[in-house]
Amino acid sequence: MKLALTTALVALASLAASAGQAATFTVTIPDATTFHGKGDASVTYDGVIFSTSSALGGAALFTVGSDADAVPPIISAQQSYTGIPNILMTLPEMAVSVTLSYGTLLHNPVTFLLSDGRSFVQDSTSLAYRVTDVFSATGSIRSILFTTTDPTLNIGAITYTTAEATNAPEPATWAMFIGGFGLVGTGMRRQRLARTRAI
Repeated sequence: MKLALTTALVALASLAASAGQAATFTVTIPDATTFHGKGDASVTYDGVIFSTSSALGGAALFTVGSDADAVPPIISAQQSYTGIPNILMTLPEMAVSVTLSYGTLLHNPVTFLLSDGRSFVQDSTSLAYRVTDVFSATGSIRSILFTTTDPTLNIGAITYTTAEATNAPEPATWAMFIGGFGLVGTGMRRQRLARTRAI
């Protein structure tokens, strides 16, 4: 009985002590130039969704590779006749930090609207498809909407870090632990009563 109790306590202690690790992901954009659509268009790479909205403008969405002088490969929204270029980047899970490179054709500023409501505006110094400007943010980030008044908006070199996962037991697991300890305690009490009566 003591062995069962000791084993249960060791299992509980190891479960409570273990915690998951934060994970950093790099989004791989293929090195090929591809047209994905105009207006409401989207493409997914490594679980990250890149989309444009016709509500903001009729931008065309492309993946641009080194064959068109994009190093590294990028996602590009290029303005049509109305509205503004826009890219909505949606991550597969909540991130605590996001870093990416961006640029515009004519060096106009880019607005970054984070899913937590914060908004940032940064200048662009990149040339054509070369994305040398860097945007980085921390917090609880699930998506970022990029917009600009420039005719072309480009993003690339994207990395994000997810939160550290905790291995907290589910309520059903706690119920099993409590029930198991109750059974062990009841068994020990009955065993003690049986010894007392035998004496």
